[in-house]
Amino acid sequence: MILLTAILGLGVTAWALNDNKAIDSTVNLHDADEASQTEVFWDYNGSRPLNSTDHILPEKYSYAANQNLGCDQSTAFCQIKAPVLAGSSPAQPDLSAPSTIPGQNIQDRIEDAQLNGPNETVTMKN
Repeated sequence: MILLTAILGLGVTAWALNDNKAIDSTVNLHDADEASQTEVFWDYNGSRPLNSTDHILPEKYSYAANQNLGCDQSTAFCQIKAPVLAGSSPAQPDLSAPSTIPGQNIQDRIEDAQLNGPNETVTMKN
């Protein structure tokens, strides 16, 4: 009986530890190595309609722990996906980081979205 209780205890402990990893999916913004290698979501806080530079200024974005489900892929900047700019405080997106499109960085993809609409980096809304 004691052995059975011990085995069940270990199983519950392992399950709890694994379950907590699934819940904690946010990036540690204070761990520069982890943050600079992980793309996270950033809410756009710049002017609407866009002026000539707000959308390409890192300080016009704020960290978002999750994807904004209110972004509906329409016409106005809503959110971007980018790694954290190393050493930024408060945290800012690294717009010079490479994008998933060869030869283009995050800023290139933001500028493309301004001309052509949402893409893999930029989410838009009405």
